[in-house]
Amino acid sequence: MFTVDAGEGSSVANETPLKSQFHEQKLVEHFFRQTQLLKLVQGSSGRFVANYRSSRRPEDLLAPIQLRLDFEYRQLLEISPQLLQLIVEEPLQFQEAVRYSVYGLIRSHLKDAGLKAIDINQLHAHWRLVGLPFTPGLQFEPRDQLIRLGLSQVRGILAAFTPQETLVLQSIWYCGSGCMRNAIQTSSTDAFLVHEILCQLHC
Repeated sequence: MFTVDAGEGSSVANETPLKSQFHEQKLVEHFFRQTQLLKLVQGSSGRFVANYRSSRRPEDLLAPIQLRLDFEYRQLLEISPQLLQLIVEEPLQFQEAVRYSVYGLIRSHLKDAGLKAIDINQLHAHWRLVGLPFTPGLQFEPRDQLIRLGLSQVRGILAAFTPQETLVLQSIWYCGSGCMRNAIQTSSTDAFLVHEILCQLHC
């Protein structure tokens, strides 16, 4: 068990079991309504509605909605310690709770404005934790490690990962003459060189 030091003699421990996803979304929504974050969500949604009403173009209903949400450590400590614990222990789970909570608020606002609900993939909500006090178990100090910065093993929180992708390199052979149908020459002797064509055009 670790403890996030809150300073001034108070602390938040990880003893409370994590709740369901619905409960986490309600915690995030409650925190939004108690802080300035709700106004940020409403502002972004309002700009989306205003942009569509001014243009009346259907494609504007497919535009992305981008948000940057700063979660203040002190506010989390005072309003929702459970949410602070979730951020520290399960950042990806917290990110999903933020995403669906913001989506619910925006969908409600669009419904009141008489517009159809957007797709959740149009929403890009980026969050960060601001004002977290120094905690050795949560922060990485390079000068405390006998390793060079670069390719090194670092203990920390894995925020996300991307799956492996296969890149396909395609080459095209140009057949100037004498090609058989459905066949590609093994050599490109009949192909014109690009620099020769450019030289003929500019020289």
